[in-house]
Amino acid sequence: MKLGFLQAGMPKWTNAEIAEKANQLGFDGVGIGRRQLSNGVEISDGDLNEVKQTFNEAGVEIYDLSLHARPTFPGIGSNEFDWDEITAELVPIAQLASKLGVPSISVMIQRPSPGAKWDWTEYLNNLARASLTALGETKNVRATFQNHVGSASATQLLEMVERNGDSRLGVSISPDHCIVMQENPVELADRHCAVIQHVSMADRKVVQSELGTFDGRFYYVRYEACIVGQGVVPAERLLDKLAQRGYKGYVSLKWEKSDVGTGPHLPTGYGWHLPWGDAVLPAYAELMRSLGVK
Repeated sequence: MKLGFLQAGMPKWTNAEIAEKANQLGFDGVGIGRRQLSNGVEISDGDLNEVKQTFNEAGVEIYDLSLHARPTFPGIGSNEFDWDEITAELVPIAQLASKLGVPSISVMIQRPSPGAKWDWTEYLNNLARASLTALGETKNVRATFQNHVGSASATQLLEMVERNGDSRLGVSISPDHCIVMQENPVELADRHCAVIQHVSMADRKVVQSELGTFDGRFYYVRYEACIVGQGVVPAERLLDKLAQRGYKGYVSLKWEKSDVGTGPHLPTGYGWHLPWGDAVLPAYAELMRSLGVK
């Protein structure tokens, strides 16, 4: 298995600073987003070559590219999607990944509108087809899909990739989201390891205050983000199972910290109580190595 981290949640480092930090701490690779690429998909060839050279000289792989022209796909607020438009948005991202030598792109999963009737099987099959069409003739680039709370579960994504049977599709599994969505990430790894492309590692702990609040029908349990190893995600058992199944991909820190609010429900940004990711990278690397990620 390989050791990585995602650029999101880190300080506003330059590419040189990211590559240097990854090299110093012994990380094999990083996943980057729009902030690290000037002008996004319209980056100049000169800037593109500079990015490649920066990471190559540090001996650090860019293993995933998360780059969307808009924060969400068309169709937010409805169940109607223009799949031609979605495909067209993904094409230049796939082509950019190919030029950079990045082996995967992250494809965003939509969230259903409140109260909407939602056919996840149909939606995910259409998204898989759009992604494969966008990959086109690009060489050695895969499309990966990540499970999120309130969106597609890990089970849905893993089964979607298996239904399609195309090696250019894979899942970036987030075990913390599995826990919140009442899925067992160890069992999922056991059954579906062949289509897991990345592990995006984060942790959650149960909030003890007002634990089990009852409203006459429902009991409530709340989770909050925490340092990996301090919560309820069974990281050791998950990694043991993946090792047994021959997994050789990335196990990357997904540090969910933002300095920008995402609406009235998150006015201060998600993970506002957490330090920036640079504070936890050394301990994460040490923990992962102790669990067999080398």
